[in-house]
Amino acid sequence: MQDPQYRLYLLKRQFSQEGPSAIDIDELTELVEVLPGEDVCDLLLHFSRANCEAANHLIAQVAKCDLRTEIRNKALSLVAQEANGRNKYSELFQEALSKTTSDFVSATAVKALGGTNEDLTFGLFKKYLTHSDSRVRANCIEGLRYRTVSGLRPILELLLDDPSPRVRAEAALSLWKMGNPVILQLLADAEDRHERISYIRTLGRTGASEQVIDALWEFYRGDNEDEAAAAAESLLQLQSDTMIPRIVGMAVFGPSAFRKRLFDSCVKQDKNFVIAELVRQIRELAADGRTAHSRSLATAISLLNRTGEVGDVDLLVSCVDSEDARVAANAIESLASRAEAPNVRAALIRCLRLGTPRMRVNAAVVLWKTGLVAAVSELKDMLEDDEANVRAGGVYGLGTIGGIIATDSIMSMLSDPAEGVRKMAARFLS
Repeated sequence: MQDPQYRLYLLKRQFSQEGPSAIDIDELTELVEVLPGEDVCDLLLHFSRANCEAANHLIAQVAKCDLRTEIRNKALSLVAQEANGRNKYSELFQEALSKTTSDFVSATAVKALGGTNEDLTFGLFKKYLTHSDSRVRANCIEGLRYRTVSGLRPILELLLDDPSPRVRAEAALSLWKMGNPVILQLLADAEDRHERISYIRTLGRTGASEQVIDALWEFYRGDNEDEAAAAAESLLQLQSDTMIPRIVGMAVFGPSAFRKRLFDSCVKQDKNFVIAELVRQIRELAADGRTAHSRSLATAISLLNRTGEVGDVDLLVSCVDSEDARVAANAIESLASRAEAPNVRAALIRCLRLGTPRMRVNAAVVLWKTGLVAAVSELKDMLEDDEANVRAGGVYGLGTIGGIIATDSIMSMLSDPAEGVRKMAARFLS
């Protein structure tokens, strides 16, 4: 008999080359019985990537023939991921519920069964709402959310006192779908951090509303990193066209830890809308002129640069002359793609001599890319400055430009008296 691992290799190759219908069910059943659980789960994932009914059929066969808990649970969950799979294999889920002794499998099967379009009685689910395992109770609530069940609301209200935070959160989410916003009150009253995080994550599945955004914003800008991370995840799930301005504002004014993820998800949804909203915010912040808003203005320009678009060239040129070095430096970076324009080029040349070290470096790099060789000379001049941060800026700029001339100049800075300058030089030469 061939080695099981070699047979597994041949089966995967046959699946990839000939498709799911080429796989012999008896051979598959025989093979999974002798393979380690980890290899069987990997095979199931390999099947699922085909994303077709024939592949789902193979996965379902494994669920029927292999009674190892981790394998059956993996097979059931993969079949249930796709609506057609849930509906076609309703009997498989019912069989798993009736025969399994594993709470893990019960939790997966009851949730999958709830998502089918089978006309099933509430009695089939009711006992799982009081199951001893909290995963089963929570998944049963989630499965019932897809169904219209008379008399469910009072039961859900009782489950708000369940000892498990997740069960309480799932019950509150179902009640939200029924028009009861009790989850917001539960979040406000929660004293335990883990319970708050459970409610915060659940809010991401409620659908976008001003109430929910307000609640998540308070935690997103709060001091607790775990709660802020959970709020960011929920905000990512909530996005809709009507909420983009609000969420872009959160990225500009909120904490930096999750700013890029939050912003990038907005861009994927509607890039042009996001750019227009950022330009509007930049214009308002620039017109405001208050120092307190300089950081937000710099952030907004940096986010605009992240989109790869300029938006309003004249607006950014005006920001180059900002008294705040961060604002000016970010504006210079954003204008890189328009450096050939006369007003942009004039502003960049002005920055070569008059700007802060960061502004001078950014301007020099941008101008060098447009063909202004003299920009390299400006960076070399920075290497002779008395201030270490200016010399480090010169090294950074030359390192960014690269090339033999830049490398020779950077090598001379390996013996600079300032450790920071030496480290910067070594970084670009390594």
